[in-house]
Amino acid sequence: MSQDYTSNIWKYYVYYFITGFYLSASIIVMFYLANNVSYFQVGTIIAAGFFVLMLLEIPSGAFADLIGRKVAVFVGLLFSGMEFLLIGYSANYVSFVIAAVLGGIGLSLVSGADVSLLYDSLKQSKKEKLFKKIKGRANAVTYVSIAMAALIGSIIYVWNNSLVFYINGLMFIFGGFFFLTLKEPKFKRRKFNLKNQTAHIKESFSYLFDNKRLCWFMGFSIISGGFLSLFHNIIQQPYFAWLGFNIAIFGTLLAIIFIIRSLVSLVSYKVEKKIGEKASLYLIILLQFVFFFIMGYFVGIWLIVFVILIYAIWSYQEVVLENYLHEHMNSKQRATLYSINSFLRNLILSVAFILFGYIIDLTSISFSIYVLSIGSLVFGLGILLTRDVAGPHKQKS
Repeated sequence: MSQDYTSNIWKYYVYYFITGFYLSASIIVMFYLANNVSYFQVGTIIAAGFFVLMLLEIPSGAFADLIGRKVAVFVGLLFSGMEFLLIGYSANYVSFVIAAVLGGIGLSLVSGADVSLLYDSLKQSKKEKLFKKIKGRANAVTYVSIAMAALIGSIIYVWNNSLVFYINGLMFIFGGFFFLTLKEPKFKRRKFNLKNQTAHIKESFSYLFDNKRLCWFMGFSIISGGFLSLFHNIIQQPYFAWLGFNIAIFGTLLAIIFIIRSLVSLVSYKVEKKIGEKASLYLIILLQFVFFFIMGYFVGIWLIVFVILIYAIWSYQEVVLENYLHEHMNSKQRATLYSINSFLRNLILSVAFILFGYIIDLTSISFSIYVLSIGSLVFGLGILLTRDVAGPHKQKS
């Protein structure tokens, strides 16, 4: 018998708005650089967070599946709030690394748990087919929130460069308390203890290895989103400066980018429905290659158009890939399976961030963009050629 979890939908939108109000999004890398941190060190800071996230992803996913997704997200957002408070309080490299570790712990608890709660809320209400539409709207809400915060954040940063981090910290902590108001979907759970957690993780891996299609989508999501993540987390803000933009308008640029991302997220499910899975996957890879290549080859303020297009592709990728992944997961192990995907992604990215930062220090902004372009093409087409090998797999209940 289906149950009604409709109230979770609007609360999910509010939750996404709160946690998307990321005031430091447009200036955090520049803040690091202003505090005598090199590009290589920026890479190590980000890698530290991703490394911790990688180590805790799978245990935290099992924790969420066994004890409840609400509790996992609540605790995770408390850690994320502490991350930002520490960055603002003590602006030096060591503190940045410690803050990244706190953030990694927080993200590991949130990762997969919040989306799993949404998907299972829809599934138990017999509305899981609406997932792409609702997730697209939720992403749109996040991007509007980020856009608003970016406009305000860059202004606050010029006035007081620590205040943006204090506000961020408090917003995340508030978001944690708000998430507790969501209704947890009910299904039979084991008692939470070390033995059951270990057994749950083993069963999740067994389910994954038996599901070639899910394995393939995990690999594709890591590759298709990885090069976009490298650009966003390390080089986006220096790239703006390289193009000739003043740091005071970084927030405006980011606001425009995320408004476009919001619009793309709203229509992604419609586009995917029209062009289908195969065309969507090729579109994501080929457009990344073309746009990154143009951004590396030319120089000029007009290239902001291609930065916007890169983020538009990322928005589309997020919506359709999350749906493809969840279609091949079961409810009891959903958060753990999602965490395995995040574990593999973060394992690769924790190394890639350090290497990419080192490449930028040794070469140039334009050369590093070429690396993203060629890398996305080679690895993307490489995995696309194996798509037909991973046959269809019927989702277990």
